[in-house]
Amino acid sequence: MKYLGIILTLFSIVISGRMALSQENFRSGYIITNSNDTLHGSIQYKGARQTALKCTFRPDNTDEITDFLPGQISGYRFTEGKFFVSRSVEQNGLPGMVFLEFLIQGKANIYALRDTEGSRMFIETEKDGFLELTDPERTIHSDSGYYYAPRKYYGKLRYMLADCPQIIPKINKVNLQPKPMIRLAKDYHNLVCPDEACTVFERKIKPIKVGISVHAGPVIKQISLGGLIDSDTRPGYSAGVSFRFSNVFFSDERFSLETGITMVKNNTFTFKNAENNAQSEKVTYLNKIYYINKYDEIYYSDNYIKVKSLETNTQLGLLSIPLTLNYTYPGNKLRPGIGLGGVFSMITGQNEDFNYEPFSDRFGKTFPVKHIGYVINASLRYKTGQKSSLGFDLRYLIETSFFDANEIYRCKSHTFIAQIRYNFYW
Repeated sequence: MKYLGIILTLFSIVISGRMALSQENFRSGYIITNSNDTLHGSIQYKGARQTALKCTFRPDNTDEITDFLPGQISGYRFTEGKFFVSRSVEQNGLPGMVFLEFLIQGKANIYALRDTEGSRMFIETEKDGFLELTDPERTIHSDSGYYYAPRKYYGKLRYMLADCPQIIPKINKVNLQPKPMIRLAKDYHNLVCPDEACTVFERKIKPIKVGISVHAGPVIKQISLGGLIDSDTRPGYSAGVSFRFSNVFFSDERFSLETGITMVKNNTFTFKNAENNAQSEKVTYLNKIYYINKYDEIYYSDNYIKVKSLETNTQLGLLSIPLTLNYTYPGNKLRPGIGLGGVFSMITGQNEDFNYEPFSDRFGKTFPVKHIGYVINASLRYKTGQKSSLGFDLRYLIETSFFDANEIYRCKSHTFIAQIRYNFYW
């Protein structure tokens, strides 16, 4: 468990460094000035609330960065699709300028905003102007109990789209969320203006990408057999291949799923009694019988040897298949990341001359074949080409054998892996 602290500390370093690295998170786009000029460059990609407060812009062919507040520019747009415009809305009872996300432009324009008040939606038509649709949920109490009052946005939508009675049934079913509201506004536009197309400013759906990595590095492992005898922590080595699936979640390249195959090899371990075990434990190693105990440093008899600890060559080979959900902080040259998931492992080799009697009697060998557990990891990628990168990955795995409900027949391990990776992706 001591390695868990190391990994968690590393995670905190990665997270604390996020703000410094976020300066590099620029994506292609343009700003629209108040005089309706268009300036192309790169715009810093931020979370939903921050996009409403500030646009950080870097023009093409320069490193100069400028922050624009709502009202200082008419709007800004990412090349991939998302569009934000300056508008005045009420915030905490007072009017203020923000960047609203422009969802659809047509006979009814729809806007969205995420701020301290939550998720908010707005509609705009040529004949009735600009109106907020969002209203707080209200509970009405009466003698017979209480009930939720109807949401006001249904009435607001009927008023704003009153020139199209055919849309009323759809208004009565719509949820106040971006996707349903885009569909409603698009249907309304097609009914009242079939000869003109409306414009949807949605982020383009990116196809799922598969990236391949090869990796190798040192391993540190500790083993516990039934909680009765424990090994010390010993080094080994690993090598393998990984497959990364990006754009899986809402085309957001920051999230990815990763799996693969890693071969892990450990040889020498020294076993001794677990801290809370005062009994002698019988181990057969290289055709000799040993009793591992807490009291006799070494004692020879005609039939057995008593020892406090026993060094063994386990020849332990392991095939590990993890599945992790990873989050990667965007960056132009350097990308840190964190991940969490599960792991399935199989023992592929072990020294048949090493037998811990309770386990070998039950399973036919000391180390049960199948193990499951969980893994946490921290990573760092450095760009080396358009479609390549070097990486450094730290993983901490906690695994236990399964298919046995009895705790004293479970093999548990803690493994810390450091990997150097070559990624055929950036």
